[in-house]
Amino acid sequence: MSHHCRLLARTDPEPRRRPRPDPDDPLSIAECRQLAHATLPLVEEHLPLPRPLGAIYSSQECMAVLLLSDLERTSPEGAARRAHLVRQLAPSGHASFLPSADTSLAALHVLPTAQVEAGLQAALHDQVTHAVAQGVLPADQPLILAGDCHDILTYHRKKPRRVPAKLRPSRALPLAVGTKPELGTTLAYRFLTFQTTRGAPLTVHVDPFLPLESLPAKLTRGLDITEARLSRSIDLLLYDAGAHSNEVLLALQRRGTPFIIRASQNSRIAALLREHAGLCCFVLPDFPVLAKGNRADAPIATTTLVGLKREVLDEVGIDTPHTERDVRWFTFLTHLTPEAGESDRDFALRVVRLYKERWCVETGYRGHEELRGFTHALHYDVRLLQYFLAVILSNVWALQRWKDGETWTKRTVAEFLAFALLFGLHAEGGVARHEVQVSSRAVDPAMALGGGDQET
Repeated sequence: MSHHCRLLARTDPEPRRRPRPDPDDPLSIAECRQLAHATLPLVEEHLPLPRPLGAIYSSQECMAVLLLSDLERTSPEGAARRAHLVRQLAPSGHASFLPSADTSLAALHVLPTAQVEAGLQAALHDQVTHAVAQGVLPADQPLILAGDCHDILTYHRKKPRRVPAKLRPSRALPLAVGTKPELGTTLAYRFLTFQTTRGAPLTVHVDPFLPLESLPAKLTRGLDITEARLSRSIDLLLYDAGAHSNEVLLALQRRGTPFIIRASQNSRIAALLREHAGLCCFVLPDFPVLAKGNRADAPIATTTLVGLKREVLDEVGIDTPHTERDVRWFTFLTHLTPEAGESDRDFALRVVRLYKERWCVETGYRGHEELRGFTHALHYDVRLLQYFLAVILSNVWALQRWKDGETWTKRTVAEFLAFALLFGLHAEGGVARHEVQVSSRAVDPAMALGGGDQET
C-alpha cells in the first residue's frame, strides 16, 4: 500500500461505548480524587510555588486556587471566594481551607518567567509521554497533527496613568504580540499548538510566541520537539490558511514534512476560481507561492493547488463545519500529487477527506477556551499558567474518555475535579467513602461553583 493510500486507511477500532451515567447516581470522592491526582501533582511537581513571606499555605494549596480558576471558568479571586463558600457547605473535616487569590498570585510572581514556562512544558511533556506509553496513539495508524495558533486577548489603557503618552503599548506588555484590531485590542498572548487527530485527541505541544518570532521558525521547532516527544515521525500536518505563505512552505519542504494547508482567498486564488468557474474541481501541480514582497531573488516554493466546489462535497456526503456553510470553493495547498490513473475529482476528494480530520479537532480547540479561567491581571505568567492548565485539563478529559469510554461532558469532569480538590486535598481515611450527589434535585455544593467573572 502506498504512503498516500495508507494515510486514507482508517482502521481505528470502534470506540467502547457505555450507557450514559445516570445524573442521579452518586459518584465517590475516590473517583474524583483519581482525576484530580492526574492534574494537580503533575503541575505542582514541576512548578513548586514558593511560600510567600508570612504565608501559612503550602505550594499545593496555592496551585489549587489557580487550578480551580480554570475549572470554574472564573477569576482566581472568584475561585477563592467560592472555595470558602463550599467549605461552609461541606461536612466537617471534608474540605481544606484554601488561600486567597492574592497569596496564590504572589507565589507565582516570585518565580522567574523562564522557570514558569519550563515547569509547565515539563508537566505537559510528562503527561504526553505517559499517555503515549499507554497506547493512546495507534501504532498501526499514521500520525496526523492539526496545528493552530490561539490568541489570549489583553486589554489595557492606551495612555496609562503616570506614564508618558508616547509610550508604546508593546512596552507595557513586552511579551504580547500584535493581533487584529477589530477584536477590540491590538495585543494578545499567542500560542502554537499541535493536536493529534487519531486515537485520543491530545494536545501534544504548546509553544508561546514571543514578539517578532516567525511562524516558520516556530513550526520547525515545534515539529522537532513533537517528534522527539512522541518517538515517531509525523506523517501529515494539517493547518489553516494562516500558514499560506512562501516562507512556511519552504520550511516544511526543507524539513520533509507532508502537509495540507488551507489556501487563503487572496487575489491570485480568486482569479483562479473565476477562471475555473465552469468546473467542479481543478488540480494545479507546481503552483508557485509568491514570496512576501515579490522579491526577484527570493526562493519560491512550488506545491499542488487543489480546488473543489461545495456541490461535490454535498454529493458524496462530506459534512463541513457550520462556519463554512457559505463557502462555495474549498482550496488547499499540499505536497500530495495525483496517483497514476486517479482523476482530479478523486484526488481532490482524497485531500478533503484528510483535511476533514482537522475540522473534527476544532471541538478540542474550543475545549481549551472552556477550561480556561478569567483574570484581571495582565501579567504574562498568569496567562501562561492558565492556558497550560486548560490544555492539561483538556488532555485529562480526553484520556478519561479514551480509557473508559464515558460520555461525560467537560463541565461534568470539571465539577468532579473541583470536588476532589475541595473535599480531598488534605482529608484522610473516610473521605473515600463520602459520596457527592450530582443531581439538580439534591442540595449540591456544586451550586456554589456556578457563574464566572468577566475578563478585562
